Amino acid sequence: MKKLYILIATSFLLSGPAVAKVDATTVQAATQTAQKAYEAVTGNDAGDVNWSSYEEVPGIKDPASPGHKLRVLQ
Repeated sequence: MKKLYILIATSFLLSGPAVAKVDATTVQAATQTAQKAYEAVTGNDAGDVNWSSYEEVPGIKDPASPGHKLRVLQ
């Protein structure tokens, strides 16, 4: 359940690139926020996660952008 929460929170934070042009600074800030959320929720080190590649979650729509597929960090 914690991983699902992390996926949803991360997708919400990083869904901006799908609907607007976002600069590298904004993406970096969102990634840092996602890393902090990951550590807070799981208690695990965010350094153990690959934060550079995205994956689509089959069967789940992006709650922030209805009609778009949910993209999450692996």
